[in-house]
Amino acid sequence: MNLHQSMEARAEEAVAALKLMQLRYPEVQVGFLGFSQAGWVIPIAASQSQPAFSVIIGGAVNWREQGQYYQKLRYEQQGKTPDEIIQLLAKEQKENDDIFGLHGTKDRTRRNDMSEDRFNFVVKNYLSDSSSYLRKMNGRILAVWGNNDLNVNAQLNACRYRAILNTHHQADIVVFPHASHGLLRVPEFNYQLESDWPIYRQLQFLWAGRKAYTEGSLPLIIDWIKNKNPDFSPYNMDCNL
Repeated sequence: MNLHQSMEARAEEAVAALKLMQLRYPEVQVGFLGFSQAGWVIPIAASQSQPAFSVIIGGAVNWREQGQYYQKLRYEQQGKTPDEIIQLLAKEQKENDDIFGLHGTKDRTRRNDMSEDRFNFVVKNYLSDSSSYLRKMNGRILAVWGNNDLNVNAQLNACRYRAILNTHHQADIVVFPHASHGLLRVPEFNYQLESDWPIYRQLQFLWAGRKAYTEGSLPLIIDWIKNKNPDFSPYNMDCNL
């Protein structure tokens, strides 16, 4: 991962690649597909170009909110009590805002737990929010989450996408059950970090290949890209709950 880029810089690269592919292969539908941080990159890129489609998997709208959700689950796994978690998250949010926020100090010495590259990466991207770019995206849109995502709040972000894209007539919002942040099968392959994977799960993943993904997810995404109008109705999120 290149930690020297902002989401905007990554979007510039994606747009350049899209335009090159469109120039070389004018008869082919070319679009964007990305996981996780692509939720901040693709909306920018698709608002500044003309992709045939965009597929965003496991994207969060707001960086700060995503960080709080991620850390909340981390604390739960550590056995913290609900009251402890509330206090820890509030303290952490204030400290991060004081450092990385709009008027933050950007003081590297206050986060010695981070490498210099990681610190600068957070400085560039801490205020990332895709809301305004989502409204301006061109082309068809497919936004996908796994219901058991340990990195991103799937229900919150799916409903936020639905509200933002409610006037976009070519947007599909999909949440797959029994699926992880990367649409892998749950519970076998549901971890927050690569470093959390035990060796036997890594080997199982390599052996499983495409079958490591939750059943039916990849074929439906491929059919959607090919304009086959797959039935996503079983995977709609009820945002009225």
